[in-house]
Amino acid sequence: MHRPIFHDPTGRRGRWTGWSLVFLVLVVIAAVSALAFTVFDMPVPPPLPLRMEQARLHALADRIAAPHRSLRLVHHAWLPKHALAPHNGHQLVTGFYVPWDDTSSASFAAHVGEMDWVVPAAASITGPDHRFIADPDPRFDAIMSGATHRPP
Repeated sequence: MHRPIFHDPTGRRGRWTGWSLVFLVLVVIAAVSALAFTVFDMPVPPPLPLRMEQARLHALADRIAAPHRSLRLVHHAWLPKHALAPHNGHQLVTGFYVPWDDTSSASFAAHVGEMDWVVPAAASITGPDHRFIADPDPRFDAIMSGATHRPP
């Protein structure tokens, strides 16, 4: 082994390797810096201009997003006062009714007097043209007409 295979007496290969390594490190630093800049300096757009009944949700989002606020201030501020401590101890009972399930109609008939609200699946949107279809349900109508307490 008199002559090494990778021996470079002029030193050009070492200089090219060194400069290539420096260039690669600079490219990695620039890429990480660009990524960090896009993550940390992301503009926060204003909320969508939706007209909602519960506009307090936007205020909640603004409070949570503010870095100088703590979550303790926001914890229950957006809830209605009666939802935190009900005066009469009555919990709001909502039932969901689907017309294609027989157990749903049996359960609804058995518990219609205990419900505060009922949400029937009486309509659907189908097809590529998004057609609105409202299906009459005689079982639902019969249960509601026979109930002493009719939930909205």
